[in-house]
Amino acid sequence: METRFIKRLDLKRNGVAVEVTVLQAIEVGRDEDGHMQHEIWFIKNDELDSIDQVRLLEVLQKSAKVHDFQPLYATLSEVTLRNGCNALDYFHQYVKILYPSGTIERPRQGKHGVVQRSSFV
Repeated sequence: METRFIKRLDLKRNGVAVEVTVLQAIEVGRDEDGHMQHEIWFIKNDELDSIDQVRLLEVLQKSAKVHDFQPLYATLSEVTLRNGCNALDYFHQYVKILYPSGTIERPRQGKHGVVQRSSFV
């Protein structure tokens, strides 16, 4: 299945790309060269067992029916999985954030990405 949500990212900045499902990318500002910087909310696909892979595929298929016009996070919030759980609540256990600095953490209230500047004036 082809979708804009499946990406390969160099998470460790070591030249090795890992397949992830991107839930949303939040703009946090521009770097010194004017390039837009993002917080990338993602799920590492290789961390899902076969059952959860099927569950996520079902959500991606539903998202494709609406032409991927909204962030996958929004679609997850609207989907009830076959096990009766809300997809966003269920998959939140796998979500991580890649900050512009390269740091990867679990989502926590009160934390937001910022663009790093080489010096303060």
